[in-house]
Order: sequence, then C-alpha cells, then structure tokens
Amino acid sequence: MTTVAIESLFDDSRFPSGIKLLPLILYFPLGCVLAVIRIFIGIHVFLISCVLPKTSDIRSLVLRMMCTILGVVVKCQDWHNRKNTAKVIVGNNISTLDRLAVDLVIPSTMVR
Repeated sequence: MTTVAIESLFDDSRFPSGIKLLPLILYFPLGCVLAVIRIFIGIHVFLISCVLPKTSDIRSLVLRMMCTILGVVVKCQDWHNRKNTAKVIVGNNISTLDRLAVDLVIPSTMVR
C-alpha cells in the first residue's frame, strides 16, 4: 500500500506572492461584505416565497428582482407556444434555487 504525504496533496503555488498578493488582500473585505449581503438577500427570497401566495404578481416581481441580484436569471422563451393542458413539466434540478426559478415561471402547488 502506497502512502502519500499530506504536504504533497496541497498545492501552494496557486497563491500569489509578493506584489501579486495585494489585489487579493484588498478584495477580501469587499468579498466578505458581498457574501453577507447575498446571504441576507437569499434569506429574504426564502421568506417571501413562503409568505406570499404563489399566484401573486407581486411575489413574482419581487422574487424575479431578488433572484436576478443573486445571479439566477429567469427567462421564459416561446411562452405563447406552451400548451395550457400540460400537467407535468420536467426540468433539471441542480440546486435548491432551481425550484424557485421553475416556480417563478409557472406557479404550481408543488414542485419537487
């Protein structure tokens, strides 16, 4: 059985050194502030999606704006070609925000 030293698993060459480290140090506080703001916006998106009724236009507008700020842009193409008799809609679900995106396009009683 081969043993590998922990030191050989860590690649420290990806961290800059010298003057190249300055932009990383300057951006770190801004990145932390942006992360905290995005977490609070995410919490608000969750609370709004729980409190407001699913078919409300206000809910849809507010959630679309907040999701756009979070980086989840929801677009609906060929809306006029959609059949209103469709009972099941199938889509990829990679993250928990994907359910919210589908719910913004087509409000339903349950999205799994």
